[in-house]
Amino acid sequence: MAALIASQGLIHNLVVTLQLKKGKKTGKYEVAAGGHRLAALDLLIADRRLPKDHEVDCRVIGRREALEMTLSENSGREHMGIFLPIHLSDTHAMA
Repeated sequence: MAALIASQGLIHNLVVTLQLKKGKKTGKYEVAAGGHRLAALDLLIADRRLPKDHEVDCRVIGRREALEMTLSENSGREHMGIFLPIHLSDTHAMA
């Protein structure tokens, strides 16, 4: 996937939701859809094939919709993670 993103760019955006801890916003996001794309982007940044401030299109959705989307996207997979915590400002600029 990293090679595809390097050659064609990110075709599908990441879908994220605000991270909450004890009911409060943390200023971070969690990926509801696109965890493999995020991992590929992180690899490209680590390999210096993309800059650390590379902009990534993200669709921000509510937590309920994020849970539904995550369950739907992962329904055919054996191991299912509910959300993948990220902090977009650490590695990617949110577009």
